[in-house]
Amino acid sequence: MASNGRLPQAALARVKGNGWLRRDAAAAYNAMAAHAARDGVDLAIWESAMRRTYRPYGAQVVARNYWCGQGRCGNAAEPGTSNHGLGICVDLMNMAQRRWIDRNGAQYGWSKRWSDAPWEWWHIRYKTGIWRGKLPKSGPPNLRVGSRGVWVKRAQNALRRLNVAGAPRVDGFYGPETSHAVKRLQRKHGLTVDGRVGPQTWKVLLKALK
Repeated sequence: MASNGRLPQAALARVKGNGWLRRDAAAAYNAMAAHAARDGVDLAIWESAMRRTYRPYGAQVVARNYWCGQGRCGNAAEPGTSNHGLGICVDLMNMAQRRWIDRNGAQYGWSKRWSDAPWEWWHIRYKTGIWRGKLPKSGPPNLRVGSRGVWVKRAQNALRRLNVAGAPRVDGFYGPETSHAVKRLQRKHGLTVDGRVGPQTWKVLLKALK
């Protein structure tokens, strides 16, 4: 079993914005975000250095050091014990999000009522067993310019193994260099040339990683 802050990528899924949560929590959050959008409220979460969604161990250290430096250690759990490290919490962006979730979130398993940090208005926790919707499919995420992380590194490594001209260094950042190399790969294999890594492009790349 993966430890706190070290969840495998396959256990996580994207949420609206650019964060990640455990797959069941992410599915419930995204369903809730779709409901909120119909009401004119944007529940997108945009990450910071301390991470507002899933918090890897290193980001937990950053958060703990920051809050202890402010004399408020209680605002960040000891690294390795944070519920963010389990992928079941989000730190909201604004009070408009909080007010909407207070009115509607419990049906999706998201509520301040079962938060582990009741003094933080922004911190909301997911509770399993309430929302019964569909989980997202597992597998590699779609990548495009601006993407970061282990799946970007895998795509870059595959481009290099396939000897694609201009293959980027393996740094985990999907910049223009990576996009151009993907386009070259897509042209070679008769795929849609858009510089993004979707299911069809992943099929080619994953073969190189076997």
